[in-house]
Amino acid sequence: PPAATTASQKAPVLSVREINQAFTAAISEGRAIETAAVQALQECQANNLKPTTALMNNILNSLSSQAPPEAVLSWYAKMRVLVPLDVVACNIVLKAHVARRDLPSASAMLTTMMRDETAREGLPLPDTVSFNTVINGLAQSAEAAKAEALLVAMIDFGLAEPTSGTFASVVAAFAR
Repeated sequence: PPAATTASQKAPVLSVREINQAFTAAISEGRAIETAAVQALQECQANNLKPTTALMNNILNSLSSQAPPEAVLSWYAKMRVLVPLDVVACNIVLKAHVARRDLPSASAMLTTMMRDETAREGLPLPDTVSFNTVINGLAQSAEAAKAEALLVAMIDFGLAEPTSGTFASVVAAFAR
């Protein structure tokens, strides 16, 4: 009869951190991001681990830099059901909406992020990057009044400090 499997014969258990590092290594070796992402999630499942926000943000960030914005939005939809969202993930998604020139979606997401906790639909509060991303998108589309209104809301709500770049984007919007 076959010998009983001992603990030393079982496959090593990986941590989510190690899985995240393996994902990064796979991307740097030229593996397709989505293929590496699926493998990372499969590794989490195989090791009975819940993916972390850090892993999902790494996937979103990699997609943001190398894939079309639609890929970011697709993975964001998957991420929402797997891990708690943070402002980094939301900023990457805002950037994807702006890249698609879908300013209504970017503005709606930012507006949701600005609401009180019970009405934010699981989204975090926005930061300066969140506001600047949408303001820049509005400025590039020459929607000066909307960019200015968002700057005013940013100041009035006190959720994030505008930077000189925030003001410059609004001025550029009016210049267009």
